[in-house]
Amino acid sequence: MNRFSRHLTVVTIVAAIVISLFTPRFAHAAAQTILNVSHDPTREFYQDYDVVFAKYWKTKTGDDLTVNVSNGGSGKQAARGRAFVDK
Repeated sequence: MNRFSRHLTVVTIVAAIVISLFTPRFAHAAAQTILNVSHDPTREFYQDYDVVFAKYWKTKTGDDLTVNVSNGGSGKQAARGRAFVDK
């Protein structure tokens, strides 16, 4: 193997390693859904916060994020949370 071939082989291996390190982050972008369960008095706060958090999540992970919200009383929230978990 001549000098050029060895250099090309090393460059190819290094490029493959670099690509493999960064590819999983972008290849697995998917839509995510979470449930934000909070008390009724905090509804307005979380209405704004959920939008900001979804943008942050998209920037950090590349995934789209949908935030479902439950602001009812404890019994109503438990039923919604259970339905969400059972999906």
